[in-house]
Amino acid sequence: MKIQVRAPQIQWTEALRQHAVRRLQFALSRFSPNISLVTIDIRGVARTRGALPTRGICRITVHLLPEGIVQGEDGQNDLNAAIGLLSERAGRAVQRWLDRERSFRPHWR
Repeated sequence: MKIQVRAPQIQWTEALRQHAVRRLQFALSRFSPNISLVTIDIRGVARTRGALPTRGICRITVHLLPEGIVQGEDGQNDLNAAIGLLSERAGRAVQRWLDRERSFRPHWR
């Protein structure tokens, strides 16, 4: 499972990156044989035109094998909270996707 972090508009600290990777690994590690790539996109949103970003929007995209995508997005003032919440949501969404995939698989294989 490869984790890719992108934050072009936000001052990204090493501690925040490590927190995001740790939370995602904890939430998705049991599904790692079924996951090819996890992408975290964080961007800032200014409440007024020309101001500094005051709110972060975090999007997590999980690319599943053989084909499938699970996405989640959340915007909060606290990026740590947004990353934690989205990591838990991504884990539940991947579990649901895998359950659906297994229920449609033929039983004779």
